[in-house]
Amino acid sequence: MDFNFVYKSGIGITKFLNHITPECQDLISKLLVYIPEDRLSAKQALSHPYFKDLIKQDMNMQAKQSLMNFK
Repeated sequence: MDFNFVYKSGIGITKFLNHITPECQDLISKLLVYIPEDRLSAKQALSHPYFKDLIKQDMNMQAKQSLMNFK
């Protein structure tokens, strides 16, 4: 299907997201891009700085499991 919507500039979603961190605002904004080629993929989203603490925590858990398996 081909939709041809009239372009209309908005005010930006971050205006409504002032209660969350800038990293979270950036992630949400990149996930809501209308053009699929310009939108963040799921894989790219998981490596976004917003998840850096979770990634670090996961790496620490994997390292601990490796040490426990080594013994």
